[in-house]
Amino acid sequence: MAIMVAVTDTDEGAYALATAIREARELHTNLVILNLAARRVDTSSVPSDVPVDIVTRNGPEDRDHAQVILNQIHEHEGVTRLILGVHRRSPVGKATLGNVSHRVLLEAPVPVLAVKVPE
Repeated sequence: MAIMVAVTDTDEGAYALATAIREARELHTNLVILNLAARRVDTSSVPSDVPVDIVTRNGPEDRDHAQVILNQIHEHEGVTRLILGVHRRSPVGKATLGNVSHRVLLEAPVPVLAVKVPE
């Protein structure tokens, strides 16, 4: 059993990582960090008792973040949950989620926990 988290260079990505660390620790399970950011993910907050696997982007072919996330879920057979950071929408944007969030929520073969940064 493992929890996967998609991490981006945003506040939502950082909050998703913090949530995933808490979940992995509470459930005594592994954590798979999918780094969608342009820089290295800071894992200093991951407790030593949480096994971590970090997956990094390979390059330009990884531009479709939704497809990268879906592919990685399939490649890591033990993933039982995905944590994804989402951002608040404007009144006009409330009718739809972001393209990545929407696609992953609809197509992920595992339950998705969508988290947003507290106000």
